[in-house]
Order: sequence, then C-alpha cells, then structure tokens
Amino acid sequence: AKPLSVITLGLSPTRKISAVTTCSALLLDTRTGYIYSAYEVTERAQTFSTSWGSRESADGVRRNNEREAFRKLVDDVTTSWPKVLERHGQKG
Repeated sequence: AKPLSVITLGLSPTRKISAVTTCSALLLDTRTGYIYSAYEVTERAQTFSTSWGSRESADGVRRNNEREAFRKLVDDVTTSWPKVLERHGQKG
C-alpha cells in the first residue's frame, strides 16, 4: 500500500477505521427503584480513509454510528412500550 500511497500522493485509502458504539437505557420507577425494562444496542461500522482525511473520516463514522445506535435503541423502547404497559399498567 505504501508505493500506491506515494504514487497517489496519499489520496488512496490506506487506513481502516472501525467504530463500536453501545447505547443502553433503563426504564425504571425513580421512587421505588423498580426496573421495568432494560435495553442495549451495539452498532459496529468500518470504513477506509486516506492518510490526509483520517481524523475527519473517523469522526464522521463515530457520529453516524452513535446516531444509528440511538435510533435503534429508541425503536426498541417504542416497540416494547405497549408490552410494558400491558404487564405493569395501572388497573382501574
């Protein structure tokens, strides 16, 4: 890869960037401490970057990865909410 990088003046992708984001949440009663539900999502991403723009590429991959992990976490909470209400909702 070094000869190719020299020929292309560093414009060929030579660095592999990996990002792993874990997003967690608890749905709990703050008065009693009872945990109604726990959620966790892990998102992984990889890309390649040039030696010139690796910092910006890494930051972009990280931000996109965090955004996607949070979106999936919100989807999990939204999907499970009716089940939590059915199981623990107030009666009468």
